[in-house]
Amino acid sequence: MATPVTLEFELADEEIVRELGLRRERANSLWIALAMLIAAFVCFAFYQWDSRPRMYLPALLLLAYALGTLFYALVFLPRKGRAEVRRLSGTARVKFADEGVRYGGAHTSKGFSWPNVRAVFEQPGSWLLVTSRKETGYVIPKSAVAEAVAEEFAGSLREWAGKSYKVRRR
Repeated sequence: MATPVTLEFELADEEIVRELGLRRERANSLWIALAMLIAAFVCFAFYQWDSRPRMYLPALLLLAYALGTLFYALVFLPRKGRAEVRRLSGTARVKFADEGVRYGGAHTSKGFSWPNVRAVFEQPGSWLLVTSRKETGYVIPKSAVAEAVAEEFAGSLREWAGKSYKVRRR
């Protein structure tokens, strides 16, 4: 049994965007939409070039998928990003114990047990807790933990998270 740990820290908007990977997610969606648009135009080109009457159906499906992906990247992801930044920005206080995690901040206050934690990602600058409920992420910066107890805290976090503890090197 690990001893309970309470951390207090402040998260800046840019740090939240970087640690949650919000920019990368939007860029990936735009690349997928571009690939689908190119594929749709290739299908249309084959339809015009040859006498295949059914090539317009795949082209229309690819075009619909590309437009849906563009909507996702240009409308939904920015709104999601702003909501995540609003939810996590400011001063936060997190209590880790055997029973679970209690995360309290200026705009959010949540408690969840360890079985409800889907994953704990150890990243170069932070730990990212992802819960089962709507895959909500919570950022814990490594700078919030004193260097003298950083290894002990990481070990306790591994013990609490169990199989859901993962290391990301990016």
